[in-house]
Amino acid sequence: MGLSPVGKGGLAIHSSKRRIIAFVRDLLTEWFAPLDLPTEDTWRHRFASLQSASQDIQLRAQLGMKAFMEQRRGEIAQLVLPEHLANPVELWRQYLAPNMSSRSILVEHAAPVWTADWEDRGELQDMEEYLFTTLTRLQEAGQLADEIAIEVTTTTSEPSFLRWAEQLTTAIRKQWGISASYVYRDANKSGLHWAMQEVLPRIRQVADLDSIVLQARAFRPDVKHLDLVHRYLQELYPFDAILAKALDVPPERITLELLEEQSAPMFRIAAKNKQGKVLADWSWEGWGKSLPYMPDQPERGHVMIPFAGCRIYPSGQAQALASQSFETNPYRFWKWYQQSVLPAVVAQVGPVQGVPKFLRIECHVWMDAADNKVPHLEEVSSALEALHEDLYFYTLHALHEHGKQTGDPGWDAPGGIVPFMHHEPGGKPHARIALYALPNDHHVRIVFQHGEETVLKPSPADQWRQARIVSLTQHNGQTTFAFDGLADPALAESCGTWLSAAAHSAGENGLAPPATHAAEKSVTDDVFVNEDVQDWLEKRKEKIPGRVTPIDFSFLGQWIWLVELYASSNDKASICSSLKQTLYKPTLFINERHHANEVSSTNAALHLIEQVMADPSVLDHLNVVIVPLENVDGAALHAQMTAEHPCWKHHAARYNACGLEFAKYRFQPDVPFGESRVYPKVWNRWKPDIVLDDHGVPSHEWIQPFSGYHSPPRFPVSYWIPSARMYTIWRELTDATAEQREAYHSLRSFLTKRLDEDETVANDNREWLRTYIRWGTQFDEKHFPVELSHGSIAYTRHAKRDKQSYDLIERFPQWVTADLMTEVNDETVYGKELAACQYAHHVVHQAILDWLAQRQIHVELVRQSFTNGTVRIGLERKRPLSTTK
Repeated sequence: MGLSPVGKGGLAIHSSKRRIIAFVRDLLTEWFAPLDLPTEDTWRHRFASLQSASQDIQLRAQLGMKAFMEQRRGEIAQLVLPEHLANPVELWRQYLAPNMSSRSILVEHAAPVWTADWEDRGELQDMEEYLFTTLTRLQEAGQLADEIAIEVTTTTSEPSFLRWAEQLTTAIRKQWGISASYVYRDANKSGLHWAMQEVLPRIRQVADLDSIVLQARAFRPDVKHLDLVHRYLQELYPFDAILAKALDVPPERITLELLEEQSAPMFRIAAKNKQGKVLADWSWEGWGKSLPYMPDQPERGHVMIPFAGCRIYPSGQAQALASQSFETNPYRFWKWYQQSVLPAVVAQVGPVQGVPKFLRIECHVWMDAADNKVPHLEEVSSALEALHEDLYFYTLHALHEHGKQTGDPGWDAPGGIVPFMHHEPGGKPHARIALYALPNDHHVRIVFQHGEETVLKPSPADQWRQARIVSLTQHNGQTTFAFDGLADPALAESCGTWLSAAAHSAGENGLAPPATHAAEKSVTDDVFVNEDVQDWLEKRKEKIPGRVTPIDFSFLGQWIWLVELYASSNDKASICSSLKQTLYKPTLFINERHHANEVSSTNAALHLIEQVMADPSVLDHLNVVIVPLENVDGAALHAQMTAEHPCWKHHAARYNACGLEFAKYRFQPDVPFGESRVYPKVWNRWKPDIVLDDHGVPSHEWIQPFSGYHSPPRFPVSYWIPSARMYTIWRELTDATAEQREAYHSLRSFLTKRLDEDETVANDNREWLRTYIRWGTQFDEKHFPVELSHGSIAYTRHAKRDKQSYDLIERFPQWVTADLMTEVNDETVYGKELAACQYAHHVVHQAILDWLAQRQIHVELVRQSFTNGTVRIGLERKRPLSTTK
C-alpha cells in the first residue's frame, strides 16, 4: 500500500481492502498532526527538520542523518559533537539510536580564538607613591605637622586597606618621625559610606532632634551627561530609611533636597529641632571626573565617574594640607576594556553575516573589592557588581553602535557576553578576556570501534529547499519514499533510509532523566534552573491535568518546557485537541523567566500548577498554558554566577546566550534559537485570549558608574531603585474597537483592584511607591514616571495593529483580549523575599483566572461561500471576550 500524487493537487491511495481503513486512519492521524514538538520523532518531523529555515534545526537533522548512515556500516565507539550543536543530546540519540550510551557522545569544547590580559599595580600603590612625595614636599616647606590624618577613598576592601595603612604608618614614622591616622572611605557609594561612618554616630547624640534634611549638590553640568540631576543625592540612598530605623524618626520627618549653588558641598546632612533650627550639620566632598560615555562618540554625552582620592590633614583640623584624585581600579580596567578590548573583538570577528557574530566573550576580572551589606532590605554596596553591570550592557551598546555604523543589524545579537567578577583579597587588579568564535565549519566526528575516524559535514542547505516526497510505500513492514527535487541520488537514498527508520519507531523518545538532587527545591524559597523544572515536572507528570512536553530547545540546546492545563477525560466524546479546547473555553498563556535573572515567576508558575492539580475544576471554564522557564540558557548562566555572588542582579543572564532581547525575533522563519520560536508555537497551538508575561526588576539599587550611575541608557526610564512589589504594564491598542476597549479596561480594573484589596501586596506597594517618588519622581518625572490604577502602578504601552509585530496583541488584535506584563522586585532574591514576590505573582494569576471564569462564551456557526461554489462551514468563538458575566 502507498501514496502517490495525482495531477496538481490530488492524492492517490493504493492498498488492499484488508489494510485500507487502518492505513487511512494512520494517515489522518500522522499527516495532519502539527510538527511543533521536537521530541516527537516521526518521518514527517525528520523531513521538516531537514527543510527547516532555522539553521540550528537543519544542521542537527542533516548531521544526524549522515551519522545514522555511518552507523549502518560499522559500530560507533564515539560520536564527537561540537559545543554549539551537542545539545539536546536526546536529539542525537533519536536520530541515531535511542539506546546509545551517553559515554559514546563526547562534546568538543571550543577554544578561544583570541585572548587579552591586563594587570595594574592598583590605586593604593599610586596613593602610597603620592603620599611619600607629598610628605617630603610638605616637610621641606615646613608645613608638615607632628600628627596627620590621611583620608583615603578607595575601592580596595577595608581589611586590605587596614593592612596597607599599618605598614604605611610604620614607614611614615620611620622616615619623617610623625604619627599618621587614617580614615577609610569606600569609593563605591562614597556618600552613603561617609554618612554611615561619620554622621550616624554623631547624629545619635543630638538632643531635641525632630527632623533631618539630606542634601546634595544638584548636578547641572554645562555639557550633556547621562547622569540624573540628583546624581550626588543618589549616593546617599537609602540613608533616610537607615536613619528612620536607627533613630526611631518617622520617615516623613526626613526630607531630601538639592542644593542649587555650584559652590555647595557634594553632600550635606542637617539635624533640626521642632522650630526648624539647625542643631548640627555635616558636609563632605567626594571624588569624581566627567568623561565621555563612549570615547569615540562624545556627542552621546558624558558620565560623572566616581574616582578614588587622598587628603592629608593636620590632626583635628578641617583644612587639608594636600589632596589628589586617582583612577579607581575598576576604572583602570574599564579604560583598557573600552580602548583596547572592544576594538580588538570587532577586528577579530570581522564581517560575519547573520547572528550571532561569535559564541561568547568571557571576561574574568580579579580585584580586591568586597561586597558590603547595607542595613536596609536587600541593599548591598558592590563596586564589582557595578562593574559587572557596566561590562554587560556597555558591550551590547558598543556592538550595537558598530552594527549601525556598518549597516549590519545582526550586531544586536552579537553572542554571549559573560562577565565574571572575582574578589581577590590582597591581590593586584588583573583580568583576562577570551573570545570564542561561532564555528562556520559545522561538522561531527565519528570514531568507529575498529579505530577508523570520519568527519561528516552538512550538504548545502539549498539542496533541501525544493525537495518533496512524491510517494510513500509500506510493504512487509518496510516504508520507502520517492522524492522530487533531490538531485543527488545518494542523498535521496540516505534520506529515505533515515525517514524509514523513524516511520517504524515509537514516534516519541523519552528524555534523559534529570539530574538528581538530595532534596527537591522549595517552590517558595529556592531559585530554579531548567534541571529543577524538569525534575519537578517529571515527578508530577502523571497527575498534571493536561500535557507536559518540551516545546523547543534553546540556542545552547536545553529543552524549553510547556505545560498545557486543560480538562481531560477518558470519554471519547470529550474535547481533546487544543484548538477545540480553546474554541469552547478561553485560554490564558503565562510566560515565565523571559529574563532569567528575574527569578520568582518560575516559582509562581509551579505553584499555580500545584493549585490546579489540587482543584482542577477551574479547567471546566478555561485553559491555562504555561512556559515555566523560557530563557533556560540565561537561567543556567545565572546559577553559575550566583554560585560566587548569590545576591547580585546578574543582568548578564537577562537576555539569551546571544546577548539578545530574543522577543524581537519571534515569527521570523529562519530564527536560529528556539526561545524565539516559543510564542509562535504556543499561538499556533492555542490562540490564547490573554497573554501574561511575568517579569521582574532589581531587588536592590542598580548602579552603573560608567553609564550615568543608574540603569543603562538603552532603557527610556530608570530602574535605579524598585518602584513596587508588583506593578503591571498593559499594551493598549490605540485603534481598539469599543468591545476590545471595554474588555481590556474591565480586566485592567479587576486585576489592579485585586492588588489593592490584598493587604500584603498593597502594603508593600505603598512603601515602595513612597520611596520611588521620594528618591526619583520628585526630582525627575521623565525617568521615574508614575501611572496608577487602584493605588498600584499600571503603565500603559500604546500598541498599533501590525501583522509583522512580535507582540501578540499587535499581530493578532482581533483574537487577543489583553497582552500584559508584570514586574516584581526579584533580581535576585531567596527565602522570604522570593516568597513575597512569588505570592504577588499568585495574586495576579488568581485575579486573571477569576475574571476569565466569569466570562460568557459565545460560539457561532459560520458559513463562508467562495466564488468557485465551495462552501466552508465552521465554528467560531466570539472575540474579544465579553464583559458580560
